Amino acid sequence: MTVIQVKTTEQKQAVRMIRERVFVEEQGVPSHLEYDTHDETAIHLLVLDEMNHPVATGRTRPYDEQRMKVERVATLAATRGKGYGGELMQAMERIARREGRTILTLGAQVQAIPFYQGLGYAIVSDEFDDAGIPHRTMEKKFNADFLRNPEKRVSFFKSLCIYIIHSEFLYRKIQSNSRRK
Repeated sequence: MTVIQVKTTEQKQAVRMIRERVFVEEQGVPSHLEYDTHDETAIHLLVLDEMNHPVATGRTRPYDEQRMKVERVATLAATRGKGYGGELMQAMERIARREGRTILTLGAQVQAIPFYQGLGYAIVSDEFDDAGIPHRTMEKKFNADFLRNPEKRVSFFKSLCIYIIHSEFLYRKIQSNSRRK
């Protein structure tokens, strides 16, 4: 599976297809409520399965100085439960960290709350209605300090490089030993 940032017309059409199927056809959200002005400026992601078929999508955008807002998360019905939504949300978190934010916020459909709780999100609001569907605001806080602090960032990447070099050394040693047998 691959998560990509949407750039091409074909990818935008795939996002639209998924949102139409999930929100408009399955859930009965009117088309005019499904699309808004944030579609033009948000970062849209698309999840491709092992055969490179589009199976899930979502968007994120800056919300305030601390938060990125996640919206329009949708996975095709036939592919739910296979980890695509979790991968999508991990990519959303990477974007938030890259943007220097420490909180992801989203309006979760009540039926999807257990999914988001499993990813570390907490409920922070009472129930509200969005397009005729009950929702609750959820947030996930994380530490982005190492991205803001150049010394911590350098230290992290040095450690990562040492780990990679050490892993490569061990891999080659194992390969060499197995060839001798």
